[in-house]
Amino acid sequence: PRAGLRSADEEGPRAAALFAAALTLSNLSSSAAFNAIGIACRSAASASLLAAAYALLSLLLCGFLVSRRTLESNARNAGWGHPSPPDGASATHGGEPLGYLVFLSYLYPAFELVMSDELLGQTTFIKPLLIDVSAYPIPGAEVMAHFGYETGSCDRLLAAGTQGGCTYTLYLLGCWVVAGILLSYLLLRFCIRDPH
Repeated sequence: PRAGLRSADEEGPRAAALFAAALTLSNLSSSAAFNAIGIACRSAASASLLAAAYALLSLLLCGFLVSRRTLESNARNAGWGHPSPPDGASATHGGEPLGYLVFLSYLYPAFELVMSDELLGQTTFIKPLLIDVSAYPIPGAEVMAHFGYETGSCDRLLAAGTQGGCTYTLYLLGCWVVAGILLSYLLLRFCIRDPH
């Protein structure tokens, strides 16, 4: 569907539907958040500035610029978190508090869902452009691990629970939408007064 990795796969239509759901829910969550920011601010200029700052923060923490793994590693190096796992131990998310900052971004679960649908269970071939070597295979889970996305065990949405995005990513996007709409309602109900 999107990158063509699952175009010949029997899970292709379902992966495309999950892509559409992630796209729709991330757009709804950003709209609801921007709506709440616009309601909370007194002027349009401050609302625009705060909404732009929130959008930049979401882009920063979505996994492409600053990954969850990078945040956790920097926390360990600064002495804020648990020590590094011993050699041979799993280097998955260590529960570092700084690593949970990625969940402030509504884009993090959307990108994790889309990348999981495309890459888990797939192998991509990388052909370097500047070096004359043959293409070499890289598992999709390795690509996702470099961005700090979940590659371990969770309830998956494709291939009978073994591939695709985790179910919590879809629920997390839905929670972002509900929270934004609820916050907008509460702001309108209790904080805005009619001056007339």
